[in-house]
Amino acid sequence: APPGGFLPRGGGGGGERLADMAGMDPMALSIGLKQFYSAVMSNSLEFKFVDRLSSHIMRQQCRERVAQSLAAMYSELCEAVKAEGSGYKDPSAILIHSAQQIESLLMAGV
Repeated sequence: APPGGFLPRGGGGGGERLADMAGMDPMALSIGLKQFYSAVMSNSLEFKFVDRLSSHIMRQQCRERVAQSLAAMYSELCEAVKAEGSGYKDPSAILIHSAQQIESLLMAGV
């Protein structure tokens, strides 16, 4: 699993709200996530370097790990956006798919 905690949590300790960070305003996040969802839904995520591996087993393991890492990071993003004090008034309008849905789709595509 990737190291956690790369996103600030809302609410505690006087840090900058997630929604106020550069590139994380609701509109920018919504646009970025729509592109991500499109890639996941169409199964068009590219594994350019992974696909160059000659071992089928190694390619499969790498694809699984990439999918697991993406799912874990999306889950962390969901938690951060939904956290009290994140600055997002309606997280469900931005996070169209649950972390579980994205994980299922990513793992089905490997």
